[in-house]
Amino acid sequence: MASTYSALKIELIGTGEQSGTWGTTTNNNLGNDALGEAITGSADVAFSSADVTVTLTDTNASQAARNLRLNLTGTTGGARSLILGSGCQIEKLYLINNTCADAITVKNTTGTGIAVAAGKSMFVYNNGTNVVEAVTQFNGTIALASGVSGTLPIANGGTGATSLAAATIATQGYTTTATAATTTTLTVSSTQLQFFTGSTTQTVVLPVASTLTAGQRFEIHNNSSGSITVNSSGANLVATVLGNTTTVFTCILTSGTTAASWDADVQGFTTSLSVAQGGTGATSQTAYAVLAGGTTSTGAYQSIASVGTSGQVLTSNGAGALPTFQAAGGGFATGTRMSFQQTSAPTGWTKDTTAGINDSILRLVTGSVSSGGSVAFSTWAAQTASGATTLDTSQIPSHTHTYNYQPESGSSLGINTGYSGSVSPSGTTGATGGGGSHTHSLTQSLKYYDFIIASKD
Repeated sequence: MASTYSALKIELIGTGEQSGTWGTTTNNNLGNDALGEAITGSADVAFSSADVTVTLTDTNASQAARNLRLNLTGTTGGARSLILGSGCQIEKLYLINNTCADAITVKNTTGTGIAVAAGKSMFVYNNGTNVVEAVTQFNGTIALASGVSGTLPIANGGTGATSLAAATIATQGYTTTATAATTTTLTVSSTQLQFFTGSTTQTVVLPVASTLTAGQRFEIHNNSSGSITVNSSGANLVATVLGNTTTVFTCILTSGTTAASWDADVQGFTTSLSVAQGGTGATSQTAYAVLAGGTTSTGAYQSIASVGTSGQVLTSNGAGALPTFQAAGGGFATGTRMSFQQTSAPTGWTKDTTAGINDSILRLVTGSVSSGGSVAFSTWAAQTASGATTLDTSQIPSHTHTYNYQPESGSSLGINTGYSGSVSPSGTTGATGGGGSHTHSLTQSLKYYDFIIASKD
């Protein structure tokens, strides 16, 4: 029976084969060229600006692909691949030492493989279909010698930085997005610092809360002039980040998909908040000054040039000009006369104390104003009777009193009238009365309110 070979290409002598020479074959199998290479051997694999493929063939002679350690050398000219080709689709551990200037991916003819960074060493394991990491966890404490150089990448549990400031940025992460009225969806692996630039709006969807750790934060820096709408994973509005502002979103509940899982805090403004965004559009104002609108509907607010003095009033100067403080005009021309139902004249007015005005009544006219009369209102109101009047004949309506006297038949009045026959005499009565005067009672206590007359100063 002819010899066969194991996965590591160790020669397996057939029964009755190699009489007298089997010792040499066995020694080769157990020596440095076969088992020795697989257990502790190291072989150089040189690159020359191209991928390299290694293979295993049926021989127990020295083969690079059988060695435990593969030392990658040469010039790569960019990222390359070390392909475990024919005969290498077996389960085998490799220690890859990449001395080249670029990352080299170790892979077999199938699978994605593992990239070994430039200047780094890494244990990888070929499971027959893919090359994967051989070690994914360390237990206990790893002591690093003081001479360790370089940085430990974030992917390997480090910060990828050599200073605290750089490490802070590295661990937080930084992503810039130009606003385009589209949607940016964040996940648990998204960077903490999210910067937005441009001049339009954007929608940001926060990660699913159940994938986060309570207290995990995302900072939305809106350096765009448009607003950013920030929603929860369930499409609920958490907050709107106005242009030139920053808001920090903190996961406070690792369940649910609503806004209740988030806390939003406005951190600051990079420029003044515009009028269109509910601000003043100005970075400072005059102390104690009155604010006026801008020169356009969205223009920055303006301070009135002066704060004025006591008693002045703010007066419009028409469209296109700021109002100014001026002395109070009152609205009445100097010398204007008005009545006031109060004892003293208002400020800016002088009470008329002319004696002829006192205790007078008002008369409304449609023509020129004047004054007259001599009886004071209080005197007139105090009268209780009209003046005494004696009637004379001219004041009495014209009238008569008549009487008739009829003598009895046959009697005589003793009047010789030269008239014979019966007579019916007539005449007037005699006068009576004292001839004195008379009056009529009066009630003139009219209801009244006192007014003064004052003129504008």
